[in-house]
Amino acid sequence: SGWVIEGEAAEPGVGRLSLLRLAGAGAGSDASVRMVRVLFEDGTRVSFSARTSAGGGLGEVGDGDTFRALDARGETFVRSFGAPSPCERHALVARALFERLRVDPDEERVALSTGLALAAVEQRRSAVLLQVHGSFVDSICKDPSVKALSPWQQSSEESPAVPVMNEDAAHRALQRSAAALLAIEGALRSGASAA
Repeated sequence: SGWVIEGEAAEPGVGRLSLLRLAGAGAGSDASVRMVRVLFEDGTRVSFSARTSAGGGLGEVGDGDTFRALDARGETFVRSFGAPSPCERHALVARALFERLRVDPDEERVALSTGLALAAVEQRRSAVLLQVHGSFVDSICKDPSVKALSPWQQSSEESPAVPVMNEDAAHRALQRSAAALLAIEGALRSGASAA
């Protein structure tokens, strides 16, 4: 009967992709086939077929799938997406436009909101970590058993500066570090259960 436009994707300055389905196609094999047509602003036309998946979404275009290109000079090429010479740029853009059309806006919205929620949780965890870490560093700096955090000593020209501490101070610092770690883990657990 003819083709009906089912969807479109455009890129200004590049071209327009149209997804077409056969009008009046029943539940047979014709219903799962779509024709993809890309009209480029330089006059080139690319077309290829695409299948729908069992769920009704568009299937991927693989390297073995073929396309037909008609360039502005009237030359026709039939190539695979894996070996598109001399139509590399057009094949790449046609594939990218098709991938854009495959994206379900509702799924993308859900993925975006999920990502934003996860980012907020991670931001809260980071804030707790920084707060606990800051308290720990402040308590170390005020500890009288730490001989000096400043000035820094150099053991040699190549090695980095290190603070000078006695063994007891180092042991207490490790204990405080372990306590801070447990506090951080507890805060993260409670933050995760609250989210």
